[in-house]
Amino acid sequence: MASNKLILPEDSAAQARLDEARALLKNDEERNFFDALFGLAASEDIGRGTAEGLAALARMAWQEARKHKAGDIQIALLQGSETQDPETVMVAVNDDRPFLFDSALAAAIAAGARIRAAFHPLLDVAGKPTSVIVLVMDAMLGEPAIAALTENLNTSFIQGRDAVRDWKAMLARLKDVRNGLASHPPKGTDIEEDLAFLDWLADNYFTFLGARDYALTADGSNGRLDPIPGSGLGALCDEEARVIRQSAERPALTRAVRAYLDQPESLIVTKSNARSLVHRRAHMDYVGVKTFDAEGRFSGERRFVGLFTSSAYNLSAREIPLLRRKCATVMERAGFAPASHDGEALAHILDTFPRDELFQISEDELFDTAMGILRLGGRPQVKLFLRFDRFDRFVSALVFAPRDHVNGELRAKIHAILAKALDGRMSASIPAIDENALVRIHYIIGRNQGPRPVVDIRALEHQIADAIRTWDDAFLEAMSARHGRAEGLRRVTARAVQFSPGYRGAFPAHDAAADLDILESLAARDDGLKVEARAYRKPNDAHSALRLKLYVLGEVLPLSVSLPVFENLGLKVIAED
Repeated sequence: MASNKLILPEDSAAQARLDEARALLKNDEERNFFDALFGLAASEDIGRGTAEGLAALARMAWQEARKHKAGDIQIALLQGSETQDPETVMVAVNDDRPFLFDSALAAAIAAGARIRAAFHPLLDVAGKPTSVIVLVMDAMLGEPAIAALTENLNTSFIQGRDAVRDWKAMLARLKDVRNGLASHPPKGTDIEEDLAFLDWLADNYFTFLGARDYALTADGSNGRLDPIPGSGLGALCDEEARVIRQSAERPALTRAVRAYLDQPESLIVTKSNARSLVHRRAHMDYVGVKTFDAEGRFSGERRFVGLFTSSAYNLSAREIPLLRRKCATVMERAGFAPASHDGEALAHILDTFPRDELFQISEDELFDTAMGILRLGGRPQVKLFLRFDRFDRFVSALVFAPRDHVNGELRAKIHAILAKALDGRMSASIPAIDENALVRIHYIIGRNQGPRPVVDIRALEHQIADAIRTWDDAFLEAMSARHGRAEGLRRVTARAVQFSPGYRGAFPAHDAAADLDILESLAARDDGLKVEARAYRKPNDAHSALRLKLYVLGEVLPLSVSLPVFENLGLKVIAED
């Protein structure tokens, strides 16, 4: 094994600890591995351990690394002793290839591991580059957790190995698909943009993880798409792997799906049901290219799954085939002069539209949504836009809400409201804050099986608005109900700041509106009486309980004065707010 030169960290204390730990090792093999293990490590990952612990960690990892044979996926979960606290050390050894380290981190985190330190040396073993990944984690709680992590890591490494093994074959298939579409396009359809998009994918804008071909077969009146045996590549080389349906069963196409497939549009761009286990744990992007027979009838599909690369998200939508056509169509339909206020505002909406959503949304849906956002004008109000996946697997929801009204807890509350209304489950939530008074949150709701629910958008907006309504919002509504909008707003502006946080926590806003009216009536009296009382019960109070509010202008009424009055009336005072 060739030695890696140790790269010294800037932290002198960490370097001193490394020197002390290295001196504890007994032979050149262990010392060479030690140099590789810690040479590029973060100083905080080194500084957290003792010299004895660092030496022990290096020995432990080396004993596993030396066992590796070319082609093997090797995973060991060991009990470590780098610190005084119990910990689990994962050592994974693979032939070096892309995506190993980030896939291992994602797999460990998905299994619930809490990572304390991470190391990733590359070794030259018998002339072949070998990856060693060492994760130091909190101690795993029992065999089930260890088994789950091991399976998670193994599955992730297998999927990555298969994808890297077949990526050239997938690129070759994409080229074949592109040429086939150019030779046999659907009748009466301009496919130049579709061809440009396929060329763009091949230009390092898509990480190919799997591919498979499908043929239309007879099954009832709408037929069925069946995989062509032996056509699977990468993550789809397993015949049982699925990217659209949750179960292995392949039912006949529905009338709606068949009608969509029969349309002359060549491409299907959407999200897979399956999450990527490679690189980043997200639902894989799905690109399907329809095939047509000599008469131009739909005959099958050539399917690719993977992840759009970071470059695809950094480009302007107007530089990406398909997206640039959608954006241009929306701008043309809107009819605004490009340099006008509305033209520039609409262009900004399209430029900042969620990229994954932009790939999937139709031109008609994009026009309606973009124009709806434009009409908002940045006003702080709740607005909801829904898009149902064409295969009815999920719903994409864009929620706009006042920026200062929404925190992490309320985002989750909105997500739950949407999931219930859409008969689904919470899947993803991505907030985006612009320079105006609104926050945009992109929610994904995974749909449960069953008929699509009928949704009242306006009612759902009101439900969301109620969920994020602040005390001040409720106070303005209560004052407007009592005095009219203009007078209510005037009084709120003048008086709301005088309600203390303690009062706001104890009393709802509609009580505050009533209390303010009483206090103002006292201030208007000219008979010198500046005290008033109101007896009441809350809805859940016992019949024997009575609450009393005292309204006093001027000095606070001492308890020594008020309590004897209550006691003379035969009342027992329990608490004062």
